[in-house]
Amino acid sequence: MKGFWSRHPGLRRCIYGVCAFLAVLLIALVYVAYGYMPSEDRTDTPAYDTPGDGYTTPLASNPDYTALYTLNAIDQSLLAFMDHFHLKRAVIGGHSEGGGIALSFAEEHPDRVSKYLSLDGTGLNIPDTFFWQLTAFPMIGEVYTKVTISRGAMRQILSTVMVHTKVTDDMVEECYIPYTFHPNVVSWWIMERNLHWEGTEHLLLQMKTPALVMWGKQDSVLDPHLYLPRWHQLDPHAHIVEIDQAGHAVQDDQPEQVNQVLLHFLAQ
Repeated sequence: MKGFWSRHPGLRRCIYGVCAFLAVLLIALVYVAYGYMPSEDRTDTPAYDTPGDGYTTPLASNPDYTALYTLNAIDQSLLAFMDHFHLKRAVIGGHSEGGGIALSFAEEHPDRVSKYLSLDGTGLNIPDTFFWQLTAFPMIGEVYTKVTISRGAMRQILSTVMVHTKVTDDMVEECYIPYTFHPNVVSWWIMERNLHWEGTEHLLLQMKTPALVMWGKQDSVLDPHLYLPRWHQLDPHAHIVEIDQAGHAVQDDQPEQVNQVLLHFLAQ
């Protein structure tokens, strides 16, 4: 046998080569089977509870709400949130007051925001409705807020902000529970006293971030006849969409239309 291999060196090299190839192929198969995983094709969408809203409450037992519930403090908490999750840039948006808070962040930190989205959002220097302005008055605001924290009042609020969607008991309960949390109750009058939109409206003239503004045509909380012309004036490049058969909660009244417009905006 030894003489056979010495007489056929080419065949020997060929067999060695095949064996080496099979060994490499086996290693590759083992890696693909047990070590390799295809990259995920998805986009993460972190949900952020603004201070005074939702289920996130202050860690301190006796927080200074007046210092906590300001645009600057909320901007800093959002910045810390992005840093914690290593989000260098993100599309940022919000609904109602959240739209104004997101606008403030987009203006103050343009390097961290790729696009801005407003769903019937505040942020412009237009007076709130009379009932919201009541909460700004000392003592009156505290009393008015506390006596209106009830399931019946929450049902009435939801019936006001949605004109196309039926309000269910589950929806009432979902919104009512977090608004009974003491920090969230306090936020109603503190936010109304602290959040002023003169600065955000002024900075909007300088904002270069692409913006999408969606509004329910039947919004009775933030009147589209007041807000949309102002948006056109301050940001002529903003993509502004008014959606029929939708109130203040445009994303709940017409979710399919909102999603379609949003996906088109994000794909641009």
